[in-house]
Amino acid sequence: MAFERNTSLEILQQAETHGLYASLVNQLRKDFERANVPVGFTDTHTPEELASLLHEKVYQLLMERFQDYLNVLYTIDVPESSFRQLPITDAVEVAGEVGLMMLQREWQKVLLKRQYRS
Repeated sequence: MAFERNTSLEILQQAETHGLYASLVNQLRKDFERANVPVGFTDTHTPEELASLLHEKVYQLLMERFQDYLNVLYTIDVPESSFRQLPITDAVEVAGEVGLMMLQREWQKVLLKRQYRS
């Protein structure tokens, strides 16, 4: 299983295919809550719904609560170099790209936990 995916939806669908969707959602929720940013993500959301909810949450944090946005990035452990390389464009596009980076890192955590649990 590769760590990189082209879109947030592909990561979520890959997790669902491998039976790790609930683990990925739990990891995402846990890290947001650890950064004191409550979210309502559950594994009952479809991958499409969750991708949309994540995008909305990242956009909201970026526009309204920038310090919380940075805290979430730090908690999830998104490399600073990754989001600093984003071209400055529309905030909606940036939120989508940052959401993708978050999911890539969370997916990596879930896969590593699974690998070392075995």
